[in-house]
Amino acid sequence: EQRRQAQQSLLALQGKSANGEWGVQVTPAIKNLDGSTSAGSIVRYNKATGQTEVVQQPGQGGAKAAPSLGAVQQGYRFKGGDPANPASWERV
Repeated sequence: EQRRQAQQSLLALQGKSANGEWGVQVTPAIKNLDGSTSAGSIVRYNKATGQTEVVQQPGQGGAKAAPSLGAVQQGYRFKGGDPANPASWERV
């Protein structure tokens, strides 16, 4: 947060806009060997400030969105990370 604020202050002193050039990187959905599809994503990044925004693209036929942090499913709370990893869950 401090870095972002410092970058914005520097840009303001230079008379530049923090909403400068944005770049885009697209990662397509990938068909896995087991027939499921991994979700793709679109990453927008500001070349001036380094700010990034990630938009997940749903896969087709198997990829599900990760549960939200703290979500409880079947007696386990999601701690974050890879939902397929048992270490990402704790018993409630």
